[in-house]
Amino acid sequence: MVDSKKLNGKQVIGANGYIVGEVEGISLKLEDWTIEGLQVGLTNDAATQMGFKRPFMSQIVIMVPPELIRSVGDVVTLKESAGNLKDLVKCLGVR
Repeated sequence: MVDSKKLNGKQVIGANGYIVGEVEGISLKLEDWTIEGLQVGLTNDAATQMGFKRPFMSQIVIMVPPELIRSVGDVVTLKESAGNLKDLVKCLGVR
C-alpha cells in the first residue's frame, strides 16, 4: 500500500520515457472509497503533445485513471506516452 502523501510531488513518466508531469493529488470516489485517478500537473511539453494550450503562468491538470498506471516507485510510470493520453484522461482544469 502506498501512502497518498508520499505520491504528491512524484514525477510521472510516460511509456516513451519522457516526463509527463508531477502528481498533485488523488481523486477518490466517496461512495465506495475507491481511487478514481491521480491528479497530474502536466509539463509544458506534455501539454503541447496532448493538444492543450497552456495558459500564461498556469498549468494544465489531468486525472489519470488507475488502469493507465504501470508502476509506482520512485516515479509513477504510465502505460501510454503523453501523445496517446489525450483521449484516455479527464482534464481537471488549470491551476
